[in-house]
Amino acid sequence: MSCGYEGYEFGGGYIDSCCIDGFLWDLDSCDEPGGGLTHGGDFACPRCNTGAFLEQAIEDAESCGVSMRTPWCGAEQWERAVAKARKENQEGAEAFLASLKPFIAADWPDRQAVHEGRASWENTISRQWPWEQEAQEQIEQKLTRSRKEPMIFLPSEIERAAFMARSALNPERAEK
Repeated sequence: MSCGYEGYEFGGGYIDSCCIDGFLWDLDSCDEPGGGLTHGGDFACPRCNTGAFLEQAIEDAESCGVSMRTPWCGAEQWERAVAKARKENQEGAEAFLASLKPFIAADWPDRQAVHEGRASWENTISRQWPWEQEAQEQIEQKLTRSRKEPMIFLPSEIERAAFMARSALNPERAEK
């Protein structure tokens, strides 16, 4: 059974993946026209298996590297996975993200410099999700809701947001 998702996950530069039973299969992997697909089933579908899709992205967020002369970084990969999950299944993605505990992802101090070749992809830092921007967005969402209905910020929520902001800006100071 398919949810109808088709995407670009297998590197063809064209629609080369489809969902079958919640996992993605390579459309180029059949041996004969109309034959069965022989490659795939390892990657969760971002549309109908969103939680598993994001779980896999967290596992990949721990490192950085180079693939086909293009640098990639776990934090960027995670951000792309979140954007794709939100596009394909907004409700499922938000439910997963709301239940997610903070985790550490590998990132570069200056992403633009790495992509432009001015800095090495090997020079990484650790960042805790949600980044400062995500923490700020969560606070803004609560403030927006509080204008409609009374909402109280608990000291723990304020402390957590402050911790997240400190850790994103300066991981060494975050523990203070």
